[in-house]
Amino acid sequence: MSSTQLHASQTGASSGALQFAVDAAIVEHEANGWPYTTYRIITTYQGQTFAVHRRYKELRALHDQLKPFCQGLPDAFPAWANLFNRYAPDVVEQRKAAITRYLVDAIAALRGSPVPAAMRDFLQLTPAEEKDAVEEAPIMTQAQLETSDTVILVAYQLPLQ
Repeated sequence: MSSTQLHASQTGASSGALQFAVDAAIVEHEANGWPYTTYRIITTYQGQTFAVHRRYKELRALHDQLKPFCQGLPDAFPAWANLFNRYAPDVVEQRKAAITRYLVDAIAALRGSPVPAAMRDFLQLTPAEEKDAVEEAPIMTQAQLETSDTVILVAYQLPLQ
């Protein structure tokens, strides 16, 4: 199978460049025997590569979660035709390309905002690093002494050998 690969340039305080590839479609079966297709989505994010298998209905759920963050997304999830021959190789290739295009369009619709948690969870990405926004708490803090505080100084002498 050919790989469908697209790049999305995302610049924000908590995200680096995103790159998507949908390189495989796998037919699996429900517990009742009904077949369904999962698509393997490869994502490169902040210099790391992640792989996840997702179904079409999971993409619809992602769309509903992303709509508040991505104003450029359509109100309804883009429907893909060919439900009756959805396992045909050409239909699988069309869906792989459509999934990749959708992910790239969703990132573009963010217009530089950080990647929403819903998308990071969907793609199983590591949490965004907020180095600039979060200051690390110091290990020791300086205390203010009151006049009523008692200070005990202890000196230790280590034995010399």
